[in-house]
Amino acid sequence: MDEGSRLQIWDCIDQTWTKALPRGQAYEKYMRKIVSKCSACKFASIFPGDVRSHLNTVRQASESHQNAKLLPLEDGTVRCTGCGAPLQARKMQDRQHMDNIQAAAQLHNKVELLTLLRYSAQPSEPVILGRELLVDVAGPQASEVEVAPPPRQRRRKRRRNRRGHDNNRR
Repeated sequence: MDEGSRLQIWDCIDQTWTKALPRGQAYEKYMRKIVSKCSACKFASIFPGDVRSHLNTVRQASESHQNAKLLPLEDGTVRCTGCGAPLQARKMQDRQHMDNIQAAAQLHNKVELLTLLRYSAQPSEPVILGRELLVDVAGPQASEVEVAPPPRQRRRKRRRNRRGHDNNRR
């Protein structure tokens, strides 16, 4: 196909251009594509029920993490008691896990189900075809999370034999 028969279209949700598509396919399949989107985040689906499920998942995660603790394991990882997720013993990863879940719950305190056109011929905001209020209540308040101190293990220091290493090179 020549370049004149291909067209890039704007994804209004992701704020990006698509790859070059055949012009007929772009108009038939993409320009008419209607999606349901969560007003609090970038979650979108062609099914309105998926947005409701997404909202329930965020709410359940928030409730299960209200009194969650981070328990250190023997292998150096940490396990969240709220969701059972194993976390590496990286600096601040455990705190970020809890903060991300609490921030997501606070974002989803007021949520509308937006029905909109996903694609456009030029960069623009999505065309909203309908709105439905799903949640308009104050969510659970963010609570402090207890972090159990990791057990201190003394590690054996490793010595390198420099002389033996140099002899092998020669």
